[in-house]
Amino acid sequence: MPYLVLVLGIIVGLYALYRFFIKASPEQIRNLIRYSVIIIYSLILLFFALTARIIISLALLLLSIPFVIAHFKGKAQKDNTQNEE
Repeated sequence: MPYLVLVLGIIVGLYALYRFFIKASPEQIRNLIRYSVIIIYSLILLFFALTARIIISLALLLLSIPFVIAHFKGKAQKDNTQNEE
């Protein structure tokens, strides 16, 4: 029975994702993918930190710093161009 609920949930989720991709703009799709990757990466970091693999967690955290900086720089530039218009 739990597998049936899991499969049903996956089917409903995939259908919702399909409907989103049909109606969304390219910017919304780009943001969805970007934030999904960030959330998955954060969950992996949290998993390694909680399972006492702190060295791996620190290494992944250090590797992510340039991406975080680039993300916030791009967001700041986008906000500046919108404020000027």
